Amino acid sequence: MTRLDRYVLRELFVPFLIGLISVVFMFAANQLIFIYKTLTAANLPIAAVAQSIIYKTPSWLQLSLPVAVSLGSSLGFSRLQRESEIVAMRGAGISVFRVIRPAIILGLAVAAANFFVTEKIMPRAERKYNDLAAKLLISGAIPSFKENVSIKLGQYVAYIGSIVQEPDDAVSVRDVFLMKRLSTLQYEIISAKSGKYQRGVWTMQEAIGWVFQGENVTSFRPIGVMTINQKITVPDLLGNQAPEERSLAQLQQAIQDGKKSGISTTDLEVQLQQRFSVPAACIVFAIIGPIFAVQFAKSGAFVGVLLSMVVVMLYYNLHVISGQVLGKQGVAPPWIAAWAPVLIFLLGGLLMARRLE
Repeated sequence: MTRLDRYVLRELFVPFLIGLISVVFMFAANQLIFIYKTLTAANLPIAAVAQSIIYKTPSWLQLSLPVAVSLGSSLGFSRLQRESEIVAMRGAGISVFRVIRPAIILGLAVAAANFFVTEKIMPRAERKYNDLAAKLLISGAIPSFKENVSIKLGQYVAYIGSIVQEPDDAVSVRDVFLMKRLSTLQYEIISAKSGKYQRGVWTMQEAIGWVFQGENVTSFRPIGVMTINQKITVPDLLGNQAPEERSLAQLQQAIQDGKKSGISTTDLEVQLQQRFSVPAACIVFAIIGPIFAVQFAKSGAFVGVLLSMVVVMLYYNLHVISGQVLGKQGVAPPWIAAWAPVLIFLLGGLLMARRLE
């Protein structure tokens, strides 16, 4: 790293840190307002409220780090441009891309930190937050019951009347119907009054089987106890574990198990891609921030910064629309839904940098 890189990085670090702390404090203030508006203050232990803020901070960092990069690079380069230091660098024959290289270095470091936080810290902290929130009644009760569920179990399509979560990652089921096609017009139906799933094994009680040929019953047999080996993820089945509580490996495993069981995994696939696209946004904003600052510094001290903030807000709106609407609804493939906002702004930033050059 050259003296120029170190000098510019020092200019970027302080506004980056101020921006990061400011945005995290904004999230924390909104959380406190929500807690004390929802619950009676006298019934809330201060220590528990403080814990909830600490546990939630990693998820706020995931959203705050790209904003902090944009603010840091914009404010730092805006000052350098106003005091003609960038003009001096350009006069010495240094290209625009070389001038903004320290910002890209900062973006890469922050992107790595973002990925580390979301992979190693956020899942564990989010689980602790949800447990604490449920105890404090900040969030609704975690769903432990579900009705009218259809999933794929081995060779069968299963229709389950009700599912109840039990300890040790198990569930009990009632009113189960299993259907399997044997040939074009022949199929088998098995009914069971009750059953249980635990450790990858489904055990159906009081099972009875019929074989139909068209509309006619060709055979009937009492089965009694029936077992099916089919691993599922219980929280996914009940819809009570947020993607933020999972690591990359857990997300990938949940997607595989969901596909085997016939459960929709679109949302999980979008979240998996966003584990990479959100850190990548830190690098994109490290490129865009200096470009706006240099381009518009003569228009005013904070015009470039303001435009960078507008870009950040546009990005997050596109991030939500693309991920939660286009991706979750299946309008776009998960990887396109997750990466489209990043790629759009990266292309725009590179085109503007070329114009500056």
